[in-house]
Amino acid sequence: LGCWLLVGGTTKWAFLLGELDRARILPRQVVYIGNDFNDVDTLSSTGWGFVPMDSQLARDPLARVLNARGGQGCVREVCEMIIRAKSQ
Repeated sequence: LGCWLLVGGTTKWAFLLGELDRARILPRQVVYIGNDFNDVDTLSSTGWGFVPMDSQLARDPLARVLNARGGQGCVREVCEMIIRAKSQ
C-alpha cells in the first residue's frame, strides 16, 4: 500500500501525476480523498475519488460522499470499502 499526503497547494494533480509516473501506477488505480475546489481535477481523474460529508464538494451530485466528516474517519471508511470490495 503506497500513500502520499499533500496538504494545501493548488498543484495536487500535477504532483500526483509525477508520483504516479515514478511508481508506474495508472490514475485509475488510485483512491483519492479531497475536500476543496482545488481537488476537483484529481477527484475526477482518479479511480475512486471521495469527499468527506462536510466538504464544500459534497453538494455536487456526482461526488462520492463519505459518511465521515473530514479528519474523523474518512481514511478508515475508504479502507473498509476497499477491504469489503476485495473480499467479494
